[in-house]
Amino acid sequence: MRRTIGMALIGLVTSAAALAQDAPERSAEAVAIAERAAEALGGAERLRAAAALRYHVDGPARIASQGPAPDEPADYRYHVDFALSFADGRAVVTTGFAFGPSRFESTRHLDGETVRGANEIARHARLSPHAILEAFLDEPASLTLISRDPDTDVIAGVLGRQLLRVHIDRQTGLVERVVWPIDDPRHGDALAQVSFADYREAEGWRLPGRVRFEEAGHEVFDLAFEIYALGAGAMPVTASDEAPASPGPGRGSPPGDSHVFGNGVVALYDVAGADYHSLAVQTEDGGLLIEAPGSIGDGLNQLRRASEALGGPVTLIASTHHHGDHSGGFPGAVSQGADAIVAAGHAGYFRDAATAPRSFSPVRFEPVEDITLHTVPAGGRREIGGRVIAYDVGNVHSREHLVFFVPDAGVLFQSDMAVFLWDGSVEPARDQACRLLAFLEAEQLPVRTIVGGHGRPGTLEDLRAAVALREAPCPAR
Repeated sequence: MRRTIGMALIGLVTSAAALAQDAPERSAEAVAIAERAAEALGGAERLRAAAALRYHVDGPARIASQGPAPDEPADYRYHVDFALSFADGRAVVTTGFAFGPSRFESTRHLDGETVRGANEIARHARLSPHAILEAFLDEPASLTLISRDPDTDVIAGVLGRQLLRVHIDRQTGLVERVVWPIDDPRHGDALAQVSFADYREAEGWRLPGRVRFEEAGHEVFDLAFEIYALGAGAMPVTASDEAPASPGPGRGSPPGDSHVFGNGVVALYDVAGADYHSLAVQTEDGGLLIEAPGSIGDGLNQLRRASEALGGPVTLIASTHHHGDHSGGFPGAVSQGADAIVAAGHAGYFRDAATAPRSFSPVRFEPVEDITLHTVPAGGRREIGGRVIAYDVGNVHSREHLVFFVPDAGVLFQSDMAVFLWDGSVEPARDQACRLLAFLEAEQLPVRTIVGGHGRPGTLEDLRAAVALREAPCPAR
């Protein structure tokens, strides 16, 4: 949920700023915000309009990971084309999104129940209604107003099950920031914050030109861009009762929930029903689970699935990198006493993640008091259980980034470096796929199958084909 709200507001209309409090105070305030949740007020009027809006933003973005310190900043171009139309309580949203080398397009059809409540919170918060609606795209829910403090202009509202606190600039009447409690991958009880700045007028909408987002006091995004209004109706979009389109070419899901690649080497697909995957390997020292993405509950479930697939206990959890979507299940996976193996530069992150208190986790479990961490040095390698070799090939997607090779099975596991689509096709490679190919060719590893944290298993030929589709040559290392 925190990603849904945060990324939705970031992507199109908002920005995030930091708290100047230390961790205990952040935790206390996060708990206090959560405790303020009360029965939401009803009767929000349905938003009705018969207009379309399209706008374009383009500008540089500074990106930092959720690492133990501000990490791997990179300069990308950030671009959004967004079209919205309302009619009779229904809405259609069409979005074209480009962030660095990644490009996405989507069209969503939202019915009257989905847009219900958007106008109420927008009117009180003086926030563009389409900003609120964008938060509904992945989490259809009712957004309702709880209260507004006239002395501080702080609004409390609920989006789905998530309590939000919206801060208003009393002079301009515009939203300054939105704060909500989260179960942070590293720190546990914490706050996320999105802030607004540098508002511009576009087609009658006030849109922020500065976007900042922070989790647990750590900057994740800092975006600055120009806004170009392209005019109402510039992108023809009409409201419809049609169901959302099926996934486009190349999407979809695996044919089953797991696949055996050899003796004691099993891919575990679709963590939490999403395109996130893990690899279970039986080693001389016991079961190894590579990657615990998703949530704490997902981590516990992957631990169970790995134990069942291997026919014995999992004694070691490994992670390719520390980004929250690939490490969110780590606290659950290690809560049963397993050791862990991670990149040396991310050891502090994973130690904190394993031991942090988590009042907001929907899954009740006891974090470990301490954990045994084995590390792979930057640019180095480490043997695991007489069967697996971990290599650090980082400095593209994250400063340190591990891949895991099982020589006797010819299987390599990687996450966020290459993605092969389930229809058998490939997309143009990003820079990290170039790095992966260069590493594999330099090391001359006898890789037969590349299992990814996303997408289908692929081959070296798939990887080379993806690199060949690039418009620009791979960057020099």
